[in-house]
Amino acid sequence: MSTIWYNVYIQGGDILICEKHMIYNTRLSDERIYIQEIGSEACSCEKKSRTHIFQYNSLHFILDGEGTFNGQLVKKGDCFYVREKNLAIYEVNPENPWQYFWINFSGSLCEDAMDQIGLTSGSGIFHLSDIEKIRAIFKDAFSKRHQNADVHFYMDSYFFRLVGAIASEFEKTNAKPSPLSLSESRFRQALVFIGNNYTHRITVADVANSLQVERQTLSRIFQKYSDRSPQTYILEFRMEKAKSLLLTTTYSITAIAYSVGYDDVLQFSKIFKAKVGLSPKKYREEVQTHGTTALITEDIPYSTNL
Repeated sequence: MSTIWYNVYIQGGDILICEKHMIYNTRLSDERIYIQEIGSEACSCEKKSRTHIFQYNSLHFILDGEGTFNGQLVKKGDCFYVREKNLAIYEVNPENPWQYFWINFSGSLCEDAMDQIGLTSGSGIFHLSDIEKIRAIFKDAFSKRHQNADVHFYMDSYFFRLVGAIASEFEKTNAKPSPLSLSESRFRQALVFIGNNYTHRITVADVANSLQVERQTLSRIFQKYSDRSPQTYILEFRMEKAKSLLLTTTYSITAIAYSVGYDDVLQFSKIFKAKVGLSPKKYREEVQTHGTTALITEDIPYSTNL
């Protein structure tokens, strides 16, 4: 178990976020409760959109500034919940860059807690009228130098303090995320279908048929919520999964091509290079040599959770 610290300063009783810092839990994952990471970031005005595959459930709290999440405006006091194994896209407002805290978690007890406060779907954005309560919890977390042997106990407590603060807000203001519209519900169902079937040679028609809608209707839905066609979304989703496999496994390029739905490894490599800027082999070599920070791509589709 270890703690990774980045620059953070306490000044005048307030926490000042300087770039990014995290408390990271390396303890083996527990199926009941596992708080993987607590972190914060102050985005620069130069930072563009960021795409991330969430390996854990994640709660984000906007402390200041504004940007977009899933194409929706988020600002100070807004929060959103992303479920594990989903893609999400963030875009900072360069004229008013945001600062945010986050906590990543998994396990049945954590998910039960989210269900109990009404965040069963992990979708939608909700607002907290008193974001200072959230700030105080994270301030407490980052102002302590935990020992390796006890850090996970503290991280568990921070999670339940945050859940309690959200529950109190919901009880007071009834601020739970609003129900999804029919079109957004269909969009999310389409994302789930793609996420479950991208390893096969699925087509746009297959996605439309799964929702029992016309292709034209599906295209309009995707343009509205992702600014992409369904075909582009499927392609970019596969490329993102391929990048993850290149980074986290020793699979051959051929095996990875098959794993993301391509029978022709040459076609896969050509598309990968066109989208990422490097061949799969070169991408893997660059990551091994220089790390991942220089290889973050921007214009990748997002996926939300049902």
